[in-house]
Amino acid sequence: MPSISSLVPRLARVSRASYGVVALLGASAIWGWVLGVPFLRDLGADFAPMSPGAALALLLLATSYFAAHAERPRSAIAAAIGAGAIAALTLIETLLGLPLGMNFEWLAARGAELPGLMSIAACVTLLLLALVTPLARDPKIFGASANGLAAGVIGTVAFFALLGLSLRVLRFDIAAPLLGFSAPAALATMLAAIALATGRPSEWLLDTLSSKRTGAVVMRWLLPAAVVVPIAVGWMRLYAEREGLFGEAFGMALFTLVMIAWFSSLIVWVARTLDQAAAQRAQAEGAATEQREWLQVTLASIGDGVIATDAAGRVRFLNAAAQRLTAWRAAEAAGRPLDELLQLFDERDGAPLRNPLKAALATRTATAAAGEPALRARDGAVHPVTVNAAPIVDGEGLLGAVLVLREVAAQRQSERAMREAYTELDQRVVRRTAALERASAALRERNALLNAITTSTPDLIFAKDRQGRLLMANPAWNKAVGKTADEAMTLDDNERLVLEAGETMILEEVVGERTYLTTNSPLRDEQGRVIGLIGVATDITERKNAQRELEKLVVAEQRLRAEAERANRANARAVKLEAAAAR
Repeated sequence: MPSISSLVPRLARVSRASYGVVALLGASAIWGWVLGVPFLRDLGADFAPMSPGAALALLLLATSYFAAHAERPRSAIAAAIGAGAIAALTLIETLLGLPLGMNFEWLAARGAELPGLMSIAACVTLLLLALVTPLARDPKIFGASANGLAAGVIGTVAFFALLGLSLRVLRFDIAAPLLGFSAPAALATMLAAIALATGRPSEWLLDTLSSKRTGAVVMRWLLPAAVVVPIAVGWMRLYAEREGLFGEAFGMALFTLVMIAWFSSLIVWVARTLDQAAAQRAQAEGAATEQREWLQVTLASIGDGVIATDAAGRVRFLNAAAQRLTAWRAAEAAGRPLDELLQLFDERDGAPLRNPLKAALATRTATAAAGEPALRARDGAVHPVTVNAAPIVDGEGLLGAVLVLREVAAQRQSERAMREAYTELDQRVVRRTAALERASAALRERNALLNAITTSTPDLIFAKDRQGRLLMANPAWNKAVGKTADEAMTLDDNERLVLEAGETMILEEVVGERTYLTTNSPLRDEQGRVIGLIGVATDITERKNAQRELEKLVVAEQRLRAEAERANRANARAVKLEAAAAR
């Protein structure tokens, strides 16, 4: 079955189509009188034609209906007033005999039959239609829909008129329909009643057309059949009698037999439908009972506390876990407001917390208690819990809500321990960071001092890795050697020997015109592995020059001393010779 949201637009389309046919019938009847075409005013039947007053009133009512739905209230009211005036004046002329000209004989073609007045029943139905058609809203009369009541009365009158036409209360060849309605007028009135009922449908009509209840289903099937079938069979009987297929007595008997057979079939169908509905209901109730028991067993078995309430927040169900947490028995808690059972507070500061079920009922969305909620039971026990609430909603609206209590004492204790551990870890990190910063500052100071020393010293300082790549060199080295890092990427034999032997070597080296005393030592990592070498070269050029000058002086001194010794020896020999000669 269609839902109400999709049914209302369909009924609106039916309403517009019905009043469209009403306008077509009214306009056709008017043109039938003006042009003198009987078919247009009586639909070709041997009944009285629709009067010009009824045709004009129905056309104005259709105009009022479409103007009201186009949100043009003034035009709708004006058209409805015109139709009501025609009906009221016709009723006055009929009852009081005043010549008000409401038969509209001036519309009839010259030489054609004069039109008659509308019947009292037709005037009353048109007045009712004029009252309710232009209404933008559906007012209530003693709690009932005014639009629905008017549609019911008008539809009943039109139905009896059509039923009288079909059953031929009088002889078929006498144009005197029941209640004074012509066939087109009765059909138009019935369509107008349908348009009123479907254009502004009542709650009862929407429920009947959309509900799956047995009564609604039976009504949807029986009511149209009870209305349409007798009329259709009666019209076919009248047509057959007029064509001479059988007589009036046989036609009445046949009509009675068909009605008995039809309604007997409907009764049998209704009985079977009710039996099937009863069987389905019993099966559904059994399944629902079984499911309810299964759900109760399931809810009683789970460890979380479950509390169900109605839409007003009153307790309807507590499982065993909820009874243990709240210290309330299910029988005692039933019907009480949930706030009497739950005393929630924040475990951190003891502040009371708002029940999340109220927010779930108000917003129709799932909510949870904030902070670290704890529940104080009826007996004074405190249970750390998490509290979640969700609304229970179906197609009919809000039915209630469900609240779930989960005990989290161990979890919350572990969370606190974890937070404390994180706090201690943060403090350790802060302390280690401060120590690292102090060590980094000291290292920066030492590096600055070392850089100042290596920059200020005249000694050549350099470091190389095992492949001969220059790792470091001070400005004195760069100035003395005059090579870039790429150009100096070599290892001489002495440096290779230091890397292979892992021992310090001291040697003299000549770089350019300068002589240096170089100390090459292995560079080791934290594991003691030789990863390169570091060299310190002291300029000893001046010392070497002084040493050479000293050596020259020593040689000269030795030569002079030798010459002096030779001179001394020569003098000694001369003295000896002189002495010998003197003797």
